[in-house]
Amino acid sequence: MLHTCQAVKPITVMRNRVEHEEKETGMPGLGVPELLIILVILIVLFGASRITGLGKALGSSVSEFRRAAKEDDALVSDDTRKDIRS
Repeated sequence: MLHTCQAVKPITVMRNRVEHEEKETGMPGLGVPELLIILVILIVLFGASRITGLGKALGSSVSEFRRAAKEDDALVSDDTRKDIRS
């Protein structure tokens, strides 16, 4: 019979391995200061008017993708209903 302490040990070992693997990547998270620096660099390179145009294009692309995904889900669910009725 396993005691509670014995059952918990593998979980803590697994958590330590995951944390250790994340530390080895050396990939820091992006914070607010880093994002502001990236934004300033983009404004200098492309200009404010061009960045707003890119933002609008990106927004319309995302909305188009979501609309297409909903249509695809509706088609798949309709086909599934037809298969179940058959």
